[in-house]
Amino acid sequence: MEKRRSWPVRFVVWAYGLVNGLRRLVLNLLFFFILIIFISALLGEKGPVVENNSALLLAPHGILVEQASHENAFEELAAQWGASDKPPQTQLRDLLTAIHEAKNDPRVKVMVIDTSDFYYGGFSQLAEIKDAIADFKTSGKKVIARADYYTQSQYYLASQADEIYMDAMGFVEIDGFAKVQTYFKGALDKLGVKVHVFRVGTFKSAVEPYIRDNMSDEDKAGTLKWLGAIWTGYKNDIAAARKLSPDDVQQYADDIVAKLAATKGDTAQLALQNKLIDGIKSRLEFEQYITEIVGRNEADDAFKHIDAVAYAHTYAKPVSPLQDSVAIVVAQGEILDGSGPSDEVYGDDVAEQIRRAREDDNVKALVLRVNSPGGSAFASEVIRRELQATQEAGKPVIASMSTVAASGGYWISASSDEIFAHPYTITGSIGIFGMIPTFDSLLNEYGVHRDGVGTTKLAGSFDVGRPLSPELSAVIQYSINNGYERFLTLVANSRKKTRDEVDAIAQGQVWDGAYASTIGLVDKMGSLDDAVKAAAEHAKLGSDYGVRYIERDMTTAEQFAHMLSSKINTWMPNSKAQASFNPVLWEAKAAVREAVQLTRLNDPQNAYVHCMCVMQ
Repeated sequence: MEKRRSWPVRFVVWAYGLVNGLRRLVLNLLFFFILIIFISALLGEKGPVVENNSALLLAPHGILVEQASHENAFEELAAQWGASDKPPQTQLRDLLTAIHEAKNDPRVKVMVIDTSDFYYGGFSQLAEIKDAIADFKTSGKKVIARADYYTQSQYYLASQADEIYMDAMGFVEIDGFAKVQTYFKGALDKLGVKVHVFRVGTFKSAVEPYIRDNMSDEDKAGTLKWLGAIWTGYKNDIAAARKLSPDDVQQYADDIVAKLAATKGDTAQLALQNKLIDGIKSRLEFEQYITEIVGRNEADDAFKHIDAVAYAHTYAKPVSPLQDSVAIVVAQGEILDGSGPSDEVYGDDVAEQIRRAREDDNVKALVLRVNSPGGSAFASEVIRRELQATQEAGKPVIASMSTVAASGGYWISASSDEIFAHPYTITGSIGIFGMIPTFDSLLNEYGVHRDGVGTTKLAGSFDVGRPLSPELSAVIQYSINNGYERFLTLVANSRKKTRDEVDAIAQGQVWDGAYASTIGLVDKMGSLDDAVKAAAEHAKLGSDYGVRYIERDMTTAEQFAHMLSSKINTWMPNSKAQASFNPVLWEAKAAVREAVQLTRLNDPQNAYVHCMCVMQ
């Protein structure tokens, strides 16, 4: 006779069966959910239906990017559902497409801007959206904005609306622009880490965080020039939209303490009194207000609206491979050697994309969209050579600069047939540096010593556990000097200037796009669309041509995850995880990124064309 199990054992067996059953149920439900989406994608469902008298909901999530990255097969899905430590991404081109198409769409009655889940966007990118909104308003359709509160980037977008509303407990943050870096010299000295720097350019400040405890006077002077130009643009754009003066915006930022005292700390009333908003409405009140304009949707769970990204995807028409086209290759992020994820500019990957465009007989011109502070000099030259080969093959190359196209970002742009930039683009920074840390003092402090012999004076010189040899130091400095001369020659030949003329505006100096055009580093002010039109004109394509993006080939798993994410976003645009923007956490992460930024660079000769020119 089988012995009866004791109740603790029976309970454990029962609990295990319950958990195992629940696990199988969840996995099966997830499997069927994915299967349904997959089948619907194969059947080619057209996505959301735009109801008549709908609102176009412009609600960017996370950070604004030129091109969404696919670093991990399911990173996109994880970010969308809030299960990733990386912020969601919204493509600039999706928002611009949505605004452009909605302008003349009779089904769209109004635009609603909701910046609640928007983290950050480059200022030139935001300005492109601003211009698109201004064009949308020429149709006579109203634009209405609302958020719980507005950060500086969020308010810039909201300020372009006809009506702006905010929660009674909200605030409008306008505190100007700054470039603030973390400096590590003191900590490195205490650790016994020596950083050996080799650079050319009085203003080449990328290495200063590792050799100083504060910003140099040269960096301060140069930075204030381009920061001031962009801050002036910010004030002018907001003032024009809100019928204020730029001084009103300046005083709001400068006199915030006195102004808050007058309202007894009521930040919402402060914004209202200074005409930065038109009214105070809670989420529920705003929902009711928009419902009165457009009505309820068929599901009766919200006002009638279509998410801008989902709406843009309904207009995504594949270009026939047989149609004459202008190809767009995006260079977004730091420039690194080799191949890797699409969230950075890996030289071999971007070169391969350019090569594909060159070898495609139906691609007649190429636009390089640059949003990069630079990085590896070698990888930059790998990319530039492919662009040059494309030109030699008879296909024009046009550079379109986004928020930043400096140092290596300028290197890869310089040889283009034309360079387009936005007035708020950050560019220039023509300079070069090398940096090698040594840890001999740190090791010696703990009784660890390294010694040995070699067959030449340079043998073993790259051993970071020993002092840097004078011979290696000289070799690197000569290499850096040569790299700078190459940079000057490249720009001089491309921009039809002498070497000395380029040197006068080089030395690592950073310029805003508008000023860069006056000194000959940029040809024209214009958007990506303007650059595409110029490429088509250079290629004599007329008006009938396609535009296609050439991206890094995704793996099968990445394609599947991207398809799922797109379908979920199309079907359920409100399913995106709520962004929880925390300014303190954002700044803390920024400091960590700065600490490891240069250690990620991987130029084979340790020669870098990199600009630390990100503003806050």
